[in-house]
Amino acid sequence: MLKALGCPLHKRAGVYVAPSEKTIRRLAGPVDHDLADDLLCGWAGELAAGCEVLSPAQLQERRRGKARKAKARARKAARRERAARGRSGKQARKAAKRERKAAAAAIAASAAAVAGGRAKLPAGSASGRVPVPAGHPVLPAAAYGDPRLVPALRGPGADGKASRGARVKGQEAPQHLGFFWHGTRLSAAQRAVDRKTNETTVIGPVIDGMDLTGVCLTVDALHSLADLGKRVLARGGHVIFVIKGNQPRTYQALNDIAWEQVPVTAATFEADRGRVETRSIQVAAAPAGLKYPAMEQAALIERYTTFKDSKGKAVTRSETVLILTTASPEQAPPADLLALNRGHWAATEATRYIRDADLKEDSSRARAPGAARFMATAGNASTCSAYTASPTSPPNAAASTDPTARSSAEWASQQAK
Repeated sequence: MLKALGCPLHKRAGVYVAPSEKTIRRLAGPVDHDLADDLLCGWAGELAAGCEVLSPAQLQERRRGKARKAKARARKAARRERAARGRSGKQARKAAKRERKAAAAAIAASAAAVAGGRAKLPAGSASGRVPVPAGHPVLPAAAYGDPRLVPALRGPGADGKASRGARVKGQEAPQHLGFFWHGTRLSAAQRAVDRKTNETTVIGPVIDGMDLTGVCLTVDALHSLADLGKRVLARGGHVIFVIKGNQPRTYQALNDIAWEQVPVTAATFEADRGRVETRSIQVAAAPAGLKYPAMEQAALIERYTTFKDSKGKAVTRSETVLILTTASPEQAPPADLLALNRGHWAATEATRYIRDADLKEDSSRARAPGAARFMATAGNASTCSAYTASPTSPPNAAASTDPTARSSAEWASQQAK
């Protein structure tokens, strides 16, 4: 890797030497940061094409698979130990039969509870059938779907982040606007936000240079602007807007819909790490007369979370959000809208956690010109390697006539190996 980056060879040791911290800090300023972001995001895309990119759900499933195998080995060892103690085969068969009967009785009781709608929910959660705490909503069993559903439209999200540690006294912290893919968390683009303006002036020009065919962009309330919707439609994509108080007329128009008469068309239920979570969505036709162009659907998403506080008491919190989308019901059914909305916030939290908790970006005091932007670019590159696994079909380096693209394709293949 150091050789590919052009690092010098140590004559005595015979190894390539990485640049010092001072050298990296000195080079962080004169670098063309936009070009660096474009090259690294392009490299990440080529790496994703040549390797298997695992989503956090897939990584979690692999960890659970290893845990299940470890438990199975432990059970086999326990059975061997019991056999060594002199337990006869007949007694072991009777004990196994009793265990199977007990498990069948527990499943039957859960199924009866689901049919009665009292204390259990169907086995669509991460932990199977679990008790529902008092105060947590229980919906009809037919409304629940797969919480790991992959929508038909690919979901890139846009979100801004500040490098708090790089703030100079009397000035605001440097801001960066990033675009990332929901499932893989790979960065699609990144741009700096000038201190004299905000993210809304940066997101439009980036969208103008992207191909959004088969894509549904997700943004937060700050970027839910009519001009952005026009830009996305012009690039052949769709968009999901979150409508809050910063758009009072649109918010009032959506709030006036008789949501109590609109049925819940999709929901998910999950129970993990001591927390029970239910998400539901109600979908209606977008009201007429909105300032947003070509809006097809309006939706109300509710999220209920039950957990135990510091005193051990079960607490249920609820959140409600109103959204608008240009995608039709055929292009994005209710379950897909619910998955896209969740994918945006899940990816946002994941990328922020990696850069803040793992890379300590907010604790960094790199205040030289361009240093904060350089560290944000490096953080995006490390996120790429975090979710990349074995190669599937290495990119064809010879098919490209651009030497930069060819070298990045070769680098993707080497990284995959």
